[in-house]
Amino acid sequence: MPITTKRGYGYPGVNDAPDGPFSFQTLAEGVDFDVARLYGDDWIALTLTGGWTPYIGGGNYYSGLRVRLAGDDIQITGTVKSGAVGSIMATLPNLPTNLRPTYTAQAFVNTAAGTGTLHINAATGEISYLAGPAAPSYMTVNVRIPRS
Repeated sequence: MPITTKRGYGYPGVNDAPDGPFSFQTLAEGVDFDVARLYGDDWIALTLTGGWTPYIGGGNYYSGLRVRLAGDDIQITGTVKSGAVGSIMATLPNLPTNLRPTYTAQAFVNTAAGTGTLHINAATGEISYLAGPAAPSYMTVNVRIPRS
């Protein structure tokens, strides 16, 4: 009879008939499931609004904004440009509930002309450019927000 760990990973007991490939496959599938559950599988691209456009330049940066579940956090990352201070950059309302922040958050971002501040509204899902240089030629976003 197979034995399982606290996390549900199965492995053969001492009296089980040996079946190495099956045991390794079961273990690998369990770990893969946990990694996907904890860190999310895929990024979801966000639609930019308010005059914001994807930044396309060197350095292999992601152009636009995207979001994913990263452990117990929501991660928003990307590179954008040209929006105005006070404008809504993107909105999260149609995302699954596990990708909506529980609390409103603010985060610092880097722009071509200095730092800026993003405002992520938990009630509306709006990501706004709260403060910083006007119409930056680029802005890098790498924000992690606790879900609870």
